[in-house]
Amino acid sequence: MIGLRTAHNGHKNGRQHQPELIDLRHIDKAYKTRAGDFYALKDISFTARRGEFITVSGKSGAGKSTLVNMIAGIDHPTSGEVWVDGTRVHTLNENQGARWRGRNLGVVFQGFQLLPTLTILQNVMLPMALAGFDSPLDRRERAMYLLEQVDIGEQAHKRPMMLSGGQRQRAAVARALANNPPLILADEPTGNLDSRTADQVFGVLSDLAAQGTTILLVTHDEELASRTDRIIRLVDGEIVEDTRCQQPVFA
Repeated sequence: MIGLRTAHNGHKNGRQHQPELIDLRHIDKAYKTRAGDFYALKDISFTARRGEFITVSGKSGAGKSTLVNMIAGIDHPTSGEVWVDGTRVHTLNENQGARWRGRNLGVVFQGFQLLPTLTILQNVMLPMALAGFDSPLDRRERAMYLLEQVDIGEQAHKRPMMLSGGQRQRAAVARALANNPPLILADEPTGNLDSRTADQVFGVLSDLAAQGTTILLVTHDEELASRTDRIIRLVDGEIVEDTRCQQPVFA
């Protein structure tokens, strides 16, 4: 796979090339309960550079989903700052956050989340249409290019239920890349896949990181985690481990 990051440079939106793509500064997240405040995240601080492939690991309830929601701007911290690609994500309101995510963030879910009534090609074109990028012809060309890059171009005109689980997840990766985001959040993307297919999808994500896309992977799979650049492990809302597994390649 080549060229995924360079095929559509018109969507860069004038990004500066600062080394840190993610910068979390002393993030706390508290939820009100009858027993008092419950802290899902406690003083979380870390940075991530462009092209890093990072695993976020931890047991259920450790704070992984809350952390991902902070970075995505879906939820806001009780205190602290969330910076992504120079944007103060913690200050965005709901409408601003939705527009920012559409242009700057790709998400890959465990359950694929492909629209069943659309073809695979239409699913990949949809984020471009919602963000107002390009003409329908350009969107179609871009979508076909991405599907070919993840090796399912021949499936473009089929609906999701006609594809295998691995093919649907590849389509979900292509959709996440539609607007050429600098960051992809992958939430247990291999959880529903057999080991061989999981390894193939992991390979696609690894290729993207090598080309400069920052990947934040949420997974319980320790073997896959060990193959990323870095593991951030959460316990009860706190970072208890931040380990570099291998030397990353930065864009």
